Amino acid sequence: MNARMSRVAALAAAFAVIGAAVSPVRSAEPDRAPDKSIDVARAAEAPVIDGQLTDASWRQARFISDFRQREPVENGLPTRRTAVAFAYDQDALYVAARMFTAGPGEVQAVMTRRDETGTAERIIVSLDTFRDRRTAYSFAVTAAGVQADWYHPDDADFPRDPLFDPVWQAAVTMHRNHWTAEMRIPFSQLRFAPADEHRWGININRFIPQRNEDIFWIVVPKHERGWASHFGELRGIRNVHHSARIELKPYTALDTTITSRSLFADDDPFADEFDLGARAGLDAKLGLGPSLTLDATINPDFGQVEADPAVVNLSAFETVFDERRPFFVEGAQILKGRGATFFYSRRIGAPPRGSVEVVDSDDPGESDEPYSDAPTSTPILGAAKLTGRLPSGLFVGVLSALTRPAYADVADSANPSMRLRVPVEPLTTFNVLRLEREVGQHSSRIGASLTGVYRHFPGDDPSLDSFLPLDHQLVRHAIAGGLDWNLRLAQARYEINGNVGFSTLGGESQAIAERQTDNSRYLQRPDQDHVSFDPTRRSLSGWLGEVSASKRSGAWRWTTAAFAQSPGFAANDLGLLVSADDVGFYADLFYLQRESGTLYHSWELGLFAFEEWNFGGVRKPADIDLHGRFEFRNYWRVDARLSAGTPGHSDDLTRGGPLMGIGWRASGDISLANSSSARQQWWVEFDWDASETGPTGFIASARVTARPVDRIQLSLSPRYLRRTNNRQYIETIDDPNAAEFGQRYLFAEVKRRELALQTRLHVSFTPNLSAELYAEPFASSGRFSHFGELAEAGSRDLRRYGRNNTEIELTDDPDDADQLGDTYTVTDRDSSFAFDNPDFTLLSFRSTLVLRWEFLPGSTMFLVWQQNRTDELLTGNSVSLGDVGESITSPGQHTLAVKISYYWPAL
Repeated sequence: MNARMSRVAALAAAFAVIGAAVSPVRSAEPDRAPDKSIDVARAAEAPVIDGQLTDASWRQARFISDFRQREPVENGLPTRRTAVAFAYDQDALYVAARMFTAGPGEVQAVMTRRDETGTAERIIVSLDTFRDRRTAYSFAVTAAGVQADWYHPDDADFPRDPLFDPVWQAAVTMHRNHWTAEMRIPFSQLRFAPADEHRWGININRFIPQRNEDIFWIVVPKHERGWASHFGELRGIRNVHHSARIELKPYTALDTTITSRSLFADDDPFADEFDLGARAGLDAKLGLGPSLTLDATINPDFGQVEADPAVVNLSAFETVFDERRPFFVEGAQILKGRGATFFYSRRIGAPPRGSVEVVDSDDPGESDEPYSDAPTSTPILGAAKLTGRLPSGLFVGVLSALTRPAYADVADSANPSMRLRVPVEPLTTFNVLRLEREVGQHSSRIGASLTGVYRHFPGDDPSLDSFLPLDHQLVRHAIAGGLDWNLRLAQARYEINGNVGFSTLGGESQAIAERQTDNSRYLQRPDQDHVSFDPTRRSLSGWLGEVSASKRSGAWRWTTAAFAQSPGFAANDLGLLVSADDVGFYADLFYLQRESGTLYHSWELGLFAFEEWNFGGVRKPADIDLHGRFEFRNYWRVDARLSAGTPGHSDDLTRGGPLMGIGWRASGDISLANSSSARQQWWVEFDWDASETGPTGFIASARVTARPVDRIQLSLSPRYLRRTNNRQYIETIDDPNAAEFGQRYLFAEVKRRELALQTRLHVSFTPNLSAELYAEPFASSGRFSHFGELAEAGSRDLRRYGRNNTEIELTDDPDDADQLGDTYTVTDRDSSFAFDNPDFTLLSFRSTLVLRWEFLPGSTMFLVWQQNRTDELLTGNSVSLGDVGESITSPGQHTLAVKISYYWPAL
């Protein structure tokens, strides 16, 4: 292990030395542009937001027009003139802009929905209100009058927090040789520190898509990293109104769900084809001074949120979905921190984690499941979060949520009239604390995170003694947290990042046993001496850490890092962890060319290496990647990656069993896309993989976005998967006659086929009235064959059934004449065992149609129609385009809902 770790350190050091050695190739990096400033005057009378710019305030204001290109010619003079002015009063900041053109026909004024700028020409104002040179708010309005806004949580234009959702006003007017825009940004929608005179960072951006021209007041050089750190300064704002900023948004919602009768068994006592519901709740926002905001929600409803896409996951690890619920998305970057994912908001309100298990009193190890009706999500009683920055420079993020108990209605299949309510999720509190402090002149940061989940289990109920208690399934408390840092050096060109963290769980021994053996740690592995399973434990603790160094600016850039997660680290009650018991390193060295050439606009090429062990010194497969991007002069771009993996061992492929060998593997992908500013956009990608012991095949995908008219956007994203995995885990069977630790670890070859067509349609009637359709027909199949078991611990080989004195037979279920081939039976000398046929064909159709009308600023009505159709067959036949079409007629659920929320700025 020491020799291997020395290799890690040597390789990491080598990458760092190489990066440092080649960095001087661009020895004459230009200094940042000197600070520019804008003096803003107080308006004697508030301008009328009509887009005309005829108010006295604008006749007296000083317009600035010293813009420069970033694209296509860095620091080149714009081909079209832009002039912008500012004014303010005690309540708001006002912006006036004139965008000159060659004529109205030149302007790309595409109508989109709110917060979608699409390929429309637009003007953007970005404000660093704390002047921390790190974070910023951006406000945009397109030539069609569509408003958009987002938050920059870090010193970069991307990523952005798109659900920063302030209430502000904008209007535009089209003229003969220019178009004008006017904005009113209330101070109540911004966070800033108290001061006699406010000095904010500012930048202004005009994007002209029809000319591929991106112009800025402050141009951030292409070879440098940063965003707010380059801003100029907005000066002169004095005596602004610091209101209490109380905003209330009550809502009411009605819905009905219609479920196909065929989804229920004939004797299912919970068959209910119609379900009516009504809800009411409240969202509130309270400003605690000018820099902190308290958001609260009571009985939140997210019925207008798009459904998750259908997936088939044959791995041991959970599928991770993006967060789409507005309350949890807005400000999420402040709560997440850096490094380990201690906060994964989808845990709150997720499907109940408990299950209904009837324990056989004669054999506690045997259990079965009766008829039950459990909720698909855990109701959230309420949640609150406090976010912002104190005058001292300390960023604060606090979230607390309370979910109410969830119950499954249970009926005896022999006597359906006897029903019980079995708890599947207890009353639970989720808590997150995030603190972050700026240090040093380059806005370095040091942060701390702490999360806690506390479950309050119900008392004993004698009528439920035959069910597995909920506190035997879930831990009572889970606490995790840590420290992280981002240290910027040499004008922020270099960074040292790192984090250390801990976790601890507590509860009944049965619940802790479940966590010891779950798919992120497998402490029961029989051939690994550095881990052990203890069924009597009532707690579990662990740690993690990572440190990295990187060069983030210039043509040559690099990153090198080392990391470790101890076997006992567990963060999945409120965070996200794929696997623990890992130690390793990675390094990335790449070159970026941002100066245009004869054939190209820009290109980059990089080399990435990754190697990993577990804490017992077992070497896992290593990876090396060659990756690059080439952007043509017409802004078409090609992205490509080529990866090779070395042989090694997996300590999770047998899912709690011994090590299993993995052979060589290779993979790659290549994609081609046209310009992101084109009116009609397209993108194609081809991914392939090949391996000695694993998946071999390809995925072909594409996306086409068309605008037949300005107000309609249609996007089609087809996807086809064709892949064979010759080491697909099936299950583990106890057998004292088995050679490997008294267990058989079953594997097979699976041939996968998958087709999907994700469709999105946007129709914008006005900037405040739009309809949006998301629909995805989906078909997937898996045909399993060549069954066998791990030949011996650490081996790559399988002992195939049907050979070596073994027999395998596919038999029918005598109780189900309509379903053929339900069970495989294997005979191995004196032993015989059976397992279910894993073949499958899955059809799914999910769609969401939303009509959104913002009838008053901040007040919205939603009309929603959702479909969730599914059909699953035990056939494994390869799916075709016909199956994709059939998914639309599969049995399922229809939900119709109306939701109205009213924005009330109380103060």
